[in-house]
This record gives sequence, structure tokens and C-alpha cells, in this order.
Amino acid sequence: MVDSTYWLDLGTPAAFVRGSADLVLGRAPSPAIPGRCGDRLVLPTATVAPDAKLAGGTVVGEGRSSPRARGSSAARSCRGR
Repeated sequence: MVDSTYWLDLGTPAAFVRGSADLVLGRAPSPAIPGRCGDRLVLPTATVAPDAKLAGGTVVGEGRSSPRARGSSAARSCRGR
């Protein structure tokens, strides 16, 4: 039997960042992620500049994003994957 469960050693700061991005991107599905997954997760208390492009599993919490943020966005359902 082969187990295809997501696993990542979070022993370094870089690995922790990668794991966080994987949650947002839907590579590690979790009911802990609110809403839809995709290139970014923008929480309801966040304000994002209209010209900002967020990518790579970026999370924006309370506050504002920089208009210099780069990337693209694509949403898909995180749940049930």
C-alpha cells in the first residue's frame, strides 16, 4: 500500500514558508484554509491595492499589500481534494 498523504519536514524557516504556501496553493488541502485556494489568500480584513498581483501562495492578513507585489492569481476550491 502506498500512502499519498502530504508530508513536509518543517525544520527550517524556508520549509515552513514552503508548507504555508502549499496550503494556500492547495497542494496540502486542509479545512483550516478559509474560502478558496489559489495563488493567494486574502483575508476579509485585508486591503489590497487594485494593481497588486499576488502569487506563489501569498497570504495577506489585516493591513495592506504593496502595489509592487508581483505574480498572478487563479482560484480553485481547496476543499474535497
